[in-house]
Amino acid sequence: MTNNMTRYEFSTNMPIAASLERINAVASRGEEHVKYVRSLMAVVAFAGEHFRPATQMSKEEQMIWESVGADFSDDDAFDRNGQRWMEALSKVLQSSIRGDAALAEILSVDRSRVSQRVSDRSLFFLEIADERYYPTWQFDGNKTVRGLKEVLAALALTDHPVTVDHWFQTPSVDLLIDNEPVSPLDWLRGGGDVQTAVNLLDVR
Repeated sequence: MTNNMTRYEFSTNMPIAASLERINAVASRGEEHVKYVRSLMAVVAFAGEHFRPATQMSKEEQMIWESVGADFSDDDAFDRNGQRWMEALSKVLQSSIRGDAALAEILSVDRSRVSQRVSDRSLFFLEIADERYYPTWQFDGNKTVRGLKEVLAALALTDHPVTVDHWFQTPSVDLLIDNEPVSPLDWLRGGGDVQTAVNLLDVR
């Protein structure tokens, strides 16, 4: 979702009837707004289907959720965790390029080339309501970060988008540049060995 998109104001305290009226009003503005509303609703469904209770998570995955604000300490945690997960996912979407056509223009390639790169897993994306979103951190100008394809190939297809986003951008004590921990993303950008970053996935 690019920064120059229309901003939509919704409140979690808004009554259901008023919320539905607001959604309908936004959707009625035109096709672009209809697509946005559908994407927004799909994100809600996506979160409901994919968010799992702590008892079903590995220790490592639970730690990742806790790092973005999850709290598994009481019976009311599930609802709050779901909200925090949604907020984290929303941040990923907000810093993403929306749609194959927009990305093709940035990369100066045909749209078919973008689809090809999606197929060979050399791009990281989220798919919401039949629209792909490409987080901007994976790009340096009109190219992808070196080594990205190799690292993406080693990721589990079942990893949550927020989990992937967090892993790429969080400093690791196993990746040092000038004796300072750096994120896998900065490691790759700084010319670090690609296989070292790949190996880091095995110890998550």
